[in-house]
Amino acid sequence: MQLKKSNIVVLGNFDGLHRGHQQLFECAKVEAKKQTPEAEVIGLSFFPPPSWVLAQNPKQLLTSSEEKRDRLIQIGINKFIEYPFNNIVAKMSPEEFFRGVLLEQLNAKTIVIGNNYYFGKNKVGNASYMEQLGKKYNVNICIVKDIKDNNTIISSTQIRALIAQGKMLEAQTLLGYPYMITGEIVHGRALGKTIGFPTANISANLYKVYPPNGVYATKFKVKNKLYTSITNVGNNPTVKGVEKTVETNIFNFNENIYGEIATVYFFDYLRPEKRFDGLDELIKQISIDKEKVKILSYSSPL
Repeated sequence: MQLKKSNIVVLGNFDGLHRGHQQLFECAKVEAKKQTPEAEVIGLSFFPPPSWVLAQNPKQLLTSSEEKRDRLIQIGINKFIEYPFNNIVAKMSPEEFFRGVLLEQLNAKTIVIGNNYYFGKNKVGNASYMEQLGKKYNVNICIVKDIKDNNTIISSTQIRALIAQGKMLEAQTLLGYPYMITGEIVHGRALGKTIGFPTANISANLYKVYPPNGVYATKFKVKNKLYTSITNVGNNPTVKGVEKTVETNIFNFNENIYGEIATVYFFDYLRPEKRFDGLDELIKQISIDKEKVKILSYSSPL
């Protein structure tokens, strides 16, 4: 890979593409407009994430590669590169990475990072060292301060913790959009269909952060259309262990969407999972859940 055009490169893991990450790209867009002709903004991340290669217990992800790419397009960034991360890249010194990847391959003339960005072997390169390399190689370095919410720095770690606790509204505040899970619609047990509440089941993603088991107020996007819905997150015992299930009842919807790619946006936790004595009790509870969601009428930029 070798890009000829001068570029503005934004560096980071961008897991969740939260408000802090979004600020990096807003700064990059401002820098791009200063150049003639206007430079292209490129997001650069590693895949697989370094923690998957180097850590014994890698973290689960807030956003898949596809979700990340879609969110970037929504904020006006059309070029996103996931640089292959392996043991060879892990052994690069900060200057080797700067010169060999950012300059020689990506032709970076401006580099945008957060003030807590680390790079190079054993993360020995920091924002200050990036500035030194910028001066040495005549590259403009933009360092963006952390974004805070209630005096707390917005971070992917913080958002993971909120989602793990089912605090979807708080997570949404930090993300800047409702937490989402995207996947293929697959066949489930079809119990919902037999009781008049058919559900769409999204395939499990072992690498994603899932909210706790329970029922949630959600929006469901399929074929570029958005629907109000309720979603049950639960467990499905399998030969390989226990898989998470994401089953969504879509309001006023009765189409065959098996095999389609869909996204569930989580707005709020409604209640824990329950065991019901009979189908009548289950049907009554689902009706109550649906009415509650209709009354609350959740809305947010997606």
